Amino acid sequence: DRIQVTYLREKEDEKYLRFIGVFRDPVWQQSIIKLHSVAVKFNSRGYYFDDFQIETFGYWAFERLADQLPFNFTVPDSLLLVEKF
Repeated sequence: DRIQVTYLREKEDEKYLRFIGVFRDPVWQQSIIKLHSVAVKFNSRGYYFDDFQIETFGYWAFERLADQLPFNFTVPDSLLLVEKF
């Protein structure tokens, strides 16, 4: 019920190491995915549709914090800041 993923194209960010309280040189990003369902559907961009089907640990859990908004989330125009030069 768990899958370990090691991403070999990018090493850990130093912010991640500070976040987990580890003081060493960055290594390849490692994550663990725990499945809570027999089948999980993904779209072509790698998003899944039921947040309770998958639990992530490790680097993905750290990086995906910004991706926790709903897929159809948009910022209302009234909240956008527009800088005028």
